[in-house]
Amino acid sequence: GACGARVLRRGREGLPTYNGRGRKASQRVETPTVRRLPLVLLPLAAVAALAAPGHAARQPRVEVFRTGFASGEPNIVVTRDGTLLSTGMQKVLRSTDRGRHWQDVTPVGHVKTLDPFLHLDRVTGRVYKSDLAGTCQLLSWSDDKGSTWTASPAACNLSDHQSISTAPPVTTTTAGYPHVVYDCSQTVGYNGYSAGSGCDKSLDGGMTWTPTGTLAFSDPSPYGVAAGSGDSGVPGHCLGDVGAIFAAPDGSLYVPRGWCNQPWLAVSHDEGLTWTRTQVARNGMNTTLSGGFGVVAPGSGQSDYQATVAADGKGRVVFFWVAL
Repeated sequence: GACGARVLRRGREGLPTYNGRGRKASQRVETPTVRRLPLVLLPLAAVAALAAPGHAARQPRVEVFRTGFASGEPNIVVTRDGTLLSTGMQKVLRSTDRGRHWQDVTPVGHVKTLDPFLHLDRVTGRVYKSDLAGTCQLLSWSDDKGSTWTASPAACNLSDHQSISTAPPVTTTTAGYPHVVYDCSQTVGYNGYSAGSGCDKSLDGGMTWTPTGTLAFSDPSPYGVAAGSGDSGVPGHCLGDVGAIFAAPDGSLYVPRGWCNQPWLAVSHDEGLTWTRTQVARNGMNTTLSGGFGVVAPGSGQSDYQATVAADGKGRVVFFWVAL
């Protein structure tokens, strides 16, 4: 398939205190112990080619390093001081020397899953680690780049492809943490056989969770209920995988998804209470292989696959998907 792209201070005991800009009022100094470890890769030097407008771009240097840990569907975050954190299944791995050496800083109680997820709040520096466990998730966060972790009660109402993001509040007031924490996933069904995608939110940094409001995506099909309007031979019924939520600096929420064989984007400006859905293009979405989980979805393989989105808070939105 082809690749498509379109640009469309209140503290609590035991928790750090934040000032009005969302930054911690006090910062502990850590001296992590790094042990030498013989899959990561980091083309971070490529960023240098973008740093000097008007000057001849330097040839980026790409270096490949192994973490020494097994991994699946990994993601990576980079803190302000250049510390790297990455998932290795249930593990969290940390490097303080640009990827050359890695240490295990995994929070206690996380088990191996197929959906590890890591999110960095770039304003506060807090790192969230999520692992899917059935229809709930294991969730922990760290305010010191993985040296210590706080565990959250299970955030449930989830089924697959969970993702975390953070953003300033728009319609509510937070307590103990300056940002709203969002957790989105497949909500009706599982994997590619999901007929709905929704989000929960936390106003206290992740300790308690409630649904944001209406689902970002749900039946009926946007193409009506006539014959041929849905997946699996069911008129009005759309399958698909949800991509990771992106929360913009202005608090707007963006959730990408393949929906009835096409790329779609759900947008909310009221913390997920309501959503506006937009079809990004009409050249289709790829599908995962038919026969997944012993089920064949007639007419569309298994399901529309996921997409990804980013926005800068100034009206510029970039959406990537694998087109037909």
